[in-house]
Amino acid sequence: VCDTQDFLKVDTKTISTAAGERRFNFLVYGDPCLNATKLREPYRSPFGEGTETLTGGDRPSAPELTCSAGKLTGAHRSDHDGIIVGMLAARKKEESAQSSTEAEEF
Repeated sequence: VCDTQDFLKVDTKTISTAAGERRFNFLVYGDPCLNATKLREPYRSPFGEGTETLTGGDRPSAPELTCSAGKLTGAHRSDHDGIIVGMLAARKKEESAQSSTEAEEF
């Protein structure tokens, strides 16, 4: 939860649809390639399996991560250049926010 609050944000992405351009809300995070050397630094695995890196060394946990010209390659980006994690569903005006009980059932 803490990492979610610290690193994930909401941004828009403008998409061309048959009805014209529309803006949608997306969950995004900053580009890790802004400091690409950190991707190769060892860190302790949260699963108790020693140390690993994201992109380098003997045990990269995300070898598919590649940077080009300081940007994550292959990433879909928001209007303000965030890396898109997923689309947020729009609520209908008459719907209320999800209760914590409903969230627990998920």
